[in-house]
Amino acid sequence: MTQGGLLLIKRAKEPAKGKYALPGGFVDPEESLETALLRECVEEIGWTPEMQDVHYFCSFPNTYRYNGILYHTCDTFFLIDGKSPAVSRLATNETEVSEICTVPLNNVVLESLAFESTRKAVQKLMKTVR
Repeated sequence: MTQGGLLLIKRAKEPAKGKYALPGGFVDPEESLETALLRECVEEIGWTPEMQDVHYFCSFPNTYRYNGILYHTCDTFFLIDGKSPAVSRLATNETEVSEICTVPLNNVVLESLAFESTRKAVQKLMKTVR
């Protein structure tokens, strides 16, 4: 969450090209969740959060089809407290992200989100911040 709402990226590649997602990605071999979170934030939006501001929120099972292979994943979601940068100061990796935006949480259209696990996490967040 930012002051402007939920920070979303628009996916620039399949699966779910053109749909919205939260910054994130796969954990590399021998990498912790926390290290992956920091790496993915840098890779996708050009920002490194402070680890003391990162807090586990929830996780959901998911499937992810890539190059014809169906991967079964456990998608883990974190909340980042503290001061977030202005969206205008973020930098996209154009091969993965075509747009960065913030949407007021109550205005997020769940059907526009790329993955079922993300929809579930956003629904849970909506219930949490009421």
